Amino acid sequence: ESDHIFFVRDPDPILAAYRYLARNPDVRSVWQSDRNYFQFTGYYHLHRKIPLYDRTRGSEAIELTADKPESLFSHIVTAYPQLLVVSGYSVERTFGDLYILRRNTHEPAVRLWHAYTPMPIAVSTVIILRWFRPETPNPPANTGIRLVDMRPEREP
Repeated sequence: ESDHIFFVRDPDPILAAYRYLARNPDVRSVWQSDRNYFQFTGYYHLHRKIPLYDRTRGSEAIELTADKPESLFSHIVTAYPQLLVVSGYSVERTFGDLYILRRNTHEPAVRLWHAYTPMPIAVSTVIILRWFRPETPNPPANTGIRLVDMRPEREP
């Protein structure tokens, strides 16, 4: 158990929410808009090879790609839907105080990731690790999130 996720006493509804998402065939990507990776179960309960964004990575993806949220996330999980400034989503299901929002349309296609090597490690983490273990290796070059280019390929 942690300060956010309880398994035995007063279970966190996030467990049921992610089990639901794991079984839902319409789920193409998920943004957990109100928690960071270490505060939710993520891929462990999702069991799907789809883009999964935490609070920080989801916000960054919107800013960095200049994409609308509906091209990045098919579903949004949040306890605070009133604080989200995204349109084009409606409540699909609730689990306690958690809301699962889904896109209202299936277009545009959700942008997938180039590789699924999610390592939510910051550069500062590697620097700190090297203080204790100088031989700490560099993270692989393909860590982090890189979106697949959705532009049509040009013929030579």
